[in-house]
Amino acid sequence: MVLYLIRPQDTGEDIPLRVVSNQNWGGNQQTVIYESPGTNGGVVLVTGRTTNTITLTGKLLADRNAKYPLIDLNTKKNRFLRIKDAGMPVILIAPVDNNDTGRYLITEFTGQVVEGLSTYLPFTMVLTEYRQANLKQTQVNLISLEPAEQFKDLYRARTQTG
Repeated sequence: MVLYLIRPQDTGEDIPLRVVSNQNWGGNQQTVIYESPGTNGGVVLVTGRTTNTITLTGKLLADRNAKYPLIDLNTKKNRFLRIKDAGMPVILIAPVDNNDTGRYLITEFTGQVVEGLSTYLPFTMVLTEYRQANLKQTQVNLISLEPAEQFKDLYRARTQTG
């Protein structure tokens, strides 16, 4: 089983997604068409990709040692709903690198209750890449190694298997 982790920005504590059966990803190329008054029909410019979207489907599992599996499942489900509703960025640590910022917003989190099952909940989670506009900085730190360390930590986490 490959390990998928969601790391919320608020706590930095990794939340494991125990069983992910599918990971779908993609994003459209952004194009802008400029029409000109002449007869050449205008110009099409490719301005780069839009935000990536990742869809994860799987099962939220209750902990094996949980005395009340349904309470444990509700706690996990509600944690993801609070993160989604707060619009809190998360980091997805997955075995497949998507060549993007690595930070996402949970834009959709749906599931279902299957009659007779009390140990897991099937779910679908849609993550949309979190991108911020370029903001002017008032100070520049030319010696900070923090971004490089974060990149190395993310790479190590992605290459681990569960």
